[in-house]
Amino acid sequence: MILYSGGVMSYADPAKARECQRRYRAANRETVNERNRKRYAANPERARERGRANTQRYRKAHRDTLRIRDRQRYAGDPPRALLSLARKRAKSYGVPCTLTLMDVRALHAPMRCSATGLPLAHATSRPRALSPSLDRIVPALGYVPGNVRLVCHAFNLRRRNDPVSQDFRHALRVLAETSHTSDKGFIR
Repeated sequence: MILYSGGVMSYADPAKARECQRRYRAANRETVNERNRKRYAANPERARERGRANTQRYRKAHRDTLRIRDRQRYAGDPPRALLSLARKRAKSYGVPCTLTLMDVRALHAPMRCSATGLPLAHATSRPRALSPSLDRIVPALGYVPGNVRLVCHAFNLRRRNDPVSQDFRHALRVLAETSHTSDKGFIR
């Protein structure tokens, strides 16, 4: 059944309507692109707001799928995950992030906390005390080469609130010695 409203053909069946729209866009790509450019130029802020709203709606509707995809993507490449999270934090804090994947891989290679000397281990889900974390030495400078070091998650959390004392470093060493580590290097 075809309904006609406002000069636009629409189908009662949403699947047929989507297929019709897809065919129209494919056949009239330049016309559609030009119309969208004009619409954006007329009111760029409204277009950005609609884009943000669409993104949020999509992320909310596909939250589980996106979570699984991200875990699979970063499970085999932890430096990529560290860089991705650093970029998100830099954007939210309003600081620069000029690190490259090669910079993070170089920091990640020793797998030791640069502040305490403890061996680091990747957690399977959430960060654990000895999970690797990127630390900005001078927070205002952002995530730039020379201002970032690889430390354990517990050290970074503690440093965020207070200067880290020798007692805390000692407690981390004791934790590392007494924690049970599986053959894959994950802290349980």
